[in-house]
Amino acid sequence: QIQAITADSPYFYRNKASFAIQSHQKETHIGFYKQGAHEVVDSNLCDTLMPPINAVKEVVRVLIKIFKVTIYDETRHKGFLRGIVIRQSPSTGETLLGLVSTKGKFSKKFVEHLADKISKTGTNLAGIIQNINEEKTNVILGNHNRTIWGRDAMTDQLGDLKYQLSLPSFFQVNPEQTIKLYNLIREWTDSTPGLAVDAHCGVGGIALWLARNGRQVIGVDEVQRSVSDAIKSAEMNNISSCSFLVGTAERHLNQWKKKEKPTIIIFDPPRKGCSEELLESATNLKPKLMVYVSCNPATLARDLNRLKIMGYCMRDLRMIDMFPQTQHIEAAVLLTPK
Repeated sequence: QIQAITADSPYFYRNKASFAIQSHQKETHIGFYKQGAHEVVDSNLCDTLMPPINAVKEVVRVLIKIFKVTIYDETRHKGFLRGIVIRQSPSTGETLLGLVSTKGKFSKKFVEHLADKISKTGTNLAGIIQNINEEKTNVILGNHNRTIWGRDAMTDQLGDLKYQLSLPSFFQVNPEQTIKLYNLIREWTDSTPGLAVDAHCGVGGIALWLARNGRQVIGVDEVQRSVSDAIKSAEMNNISSCSFLVGTAERHLNQWKKKEKPTIIIFDPPRKGCSEELLESATNLKPKLMVYVSCNPATLARDLNRLKIMGYCMRDLRMIDMFPQTQHIEAAVLLTPK
């Protein structure tokens, strides 16, 4: 029988939003893409987002009109503002605002007014980041970030652990459900001593949660900025038993034979799941248990089948309602050798 971990807060739970922007007959639409189309549906209020995110977005809407900020047209590849990304922490109250644009600069007056108006909503604005994306793509974030007001990152907190979050770094979007997920992983792994490897560590969410009691944990992530955030987060919490590596998990696990082998390996991949090479690298190290966290049941099923062929079988499965009011679900699976 599969156990479900239900959500106590089915509304206003989401701590991050990415808004698309389009011009429609001189009106600016800020919201989300219509299903099956590339048309932006304007959204004044989204009930899954934390209220400060909705408030900050509406301040941006007013000021881009007052300051006549041009909106990017993807068919002509012209215009300036492409999108808005907002992160919010319910525990520290901090907000980080990202303005995605083509090459160029926002006026100093626009930035000053933006910071002032946001502060007047009662929001604790940590920083405003300009993310520059010049590619002909519907991928929201580009690779270059410039801090145009305040700090380049914000502080979030889960339980008694603090995390540094920059604009592009991955972090779970539902804090209450994330704590339940992390506690489940700790419950599954507590009785198995030895080194744990978090193969998709992001800002160190799971890794630091397991290392807070002194367990040796190594986190791996491809994104340099995420690893920088993770290292800073470990320092903020005075956790010395956790270290982080930049690069692919495949490469690091393949090189592990010379080092102490992990007894636990944790996967928390993006929607595309794990590569076969990664699963082979992991099973070759013969860990005593593995934990697979997934937001995509299709790729999870594929990878569990691969792991079964490689000698690992499912011992426990929990479904976490991480995304209430949507069709999406988070799953956590415990695996051990056959």
